[in-house]
Amino acid sequence: MVTITLITVKVTAEPSDAVTEGDTVTLTCSVSDVTESMRLVWIDSDGKTVVEKTLNGRNREEKSLKLIILKAERGGGKWICVLFHENKPQVSAPYYLEPSGSQNDIYFSHEEGFFVLKGPDNPGNGSIVWEWRPHSGNQTTKQLGTFHKDDQRWAVQWSDEYINIPDISQRIHKDWGTLNLRIRNPTFKLAGMFTWSQTQPRKKILKQYEVFGIKVETDSQRPVMGSDITLSCTISRLSDTVSLHWKQRGSSQQNGRKNTDEIHLNNTVYLIVRHVGAGNQNLYTWEVQENNSIVLTGYTNVDVDWDLHNKKYTLYRPSTDHSELALICEVHSESTKTKWTWSSRYFQNQEKEIASAYKSQPIDVNRTYFGNRLVPTETNFNGKNFSVRIVPILFDDAGAYTCISGKYKMVTIKLITVKGRRQNVTAVFNDQVNV
Repeated sequence: MVTITLITVKVTAEPSDAVTEGDTVTLTCSVSDVTESMRLVWIDSDGKTVVEKTLNGRNREEKSLKLIILKAERGGGKWICVLFHENKPQVSAPYYLEPSGSQNDIYFSHEEGFFVLKGPDNPGNGSIVWEWRPHSGNQTTKQLGTFHKDDQRWAVQWSDEYINIPDISQRIHKDWGTLNLRIRNPTFKLAGMFTWSQTQPRKKILKQYEVFGIKVETDSQRPVMGSDITLSCTISRLSDTVSLHWKQRGSSQQNGRKNTDEIHLNNTVYLIVRHVGAGNQNLYTWEVQENNSIVLTGYTNVDVDWDLHNKKYTLYRPSTDHSELALICEVHSESTKTKWTWSSRYFQNQEKEIASAYKSQPIDVNRTYFGNRLVPTETNFNGKNFSVRIVPILFDDAGAYTCISGKYKMVTIKLITVKGRRQNVTAVFNDQVNV
């Protein structure tokens, strides 16, 4: 009936203890079989090709591609080996390098990657307990297993807590015969302190790692073009030496205006993107920095819904001198009238026409309500792009803005405005008045 050929790809590192041994580490990407022409490519944390190699089916001995990384370059965090066939990526194998900033600190992205927690170098012969104190929840220390010598190898007896926590038992496994733990695709909940301790004659910590989890989320999976979205990057615990950052890649900031705001709150950095899809590539980079060196980074690509027919969304704008509202409407109008209307928040059911045009005609702007603050992006209407801007935004601009082409409603934008009020406060201290 059906025959399936499975080709597997793996990534290995030499030396395995990439933090402490030598000046370099060699990553090797291997493919199990080369049935026809294929291509292996190493990609760095910036998404750039570092080295590549074409594998020919005639020479089946050459089935791998090596990449040598200097210690100084390990801050990139993640390297990816990609197998291409017929110029299309078929599979990717990520590899996380432990950060150079601290031997016992490890950073991972939620449900991505693979790393090893190396056990104590001088464990002795007595029993060793493995404990975990999560960053989340009540942060209670849990004993997950006890290691003991079995002949010349280490065996482990798992505790009920290990068995009953699926995130741990399904993702953390012991290297056979060693004290090492292999963690694959860890979840955010696994972040915390991992400790190996001897129990006799007294309890003593032999090895300890703090593992930091990173979770990246967006508030909309497929936002409407022109709407606002919020991206978030959260770390399981924010230490004094660690910082989170967002960057927008390939942005063509319209008219030199910045369309993003970064907000830091507790363990999360938010990136508010205004008018997503308008004049940018919708590709964003998040970074985790320790002592100003990048220890982990990744990408978020926003998939935008370009169909604006009968769409509705809400925008929030401050009433400031530099605030802006872009009313974006994409239509296909040949002979019908296209217009923008406004229903004021304070005068409901009174729809006012604020801009209109026919194809190839100048855009007619009604300045009764917004004066010179309402500006069309183009002088003439090309039958497709009918967009205008309001700069700056006043508090009373709140309401519903609708783009109408002929008898069809395209997009409706609800604007909610925010303003602050500053008051003079008088305080009296020691008969002195400070205002």
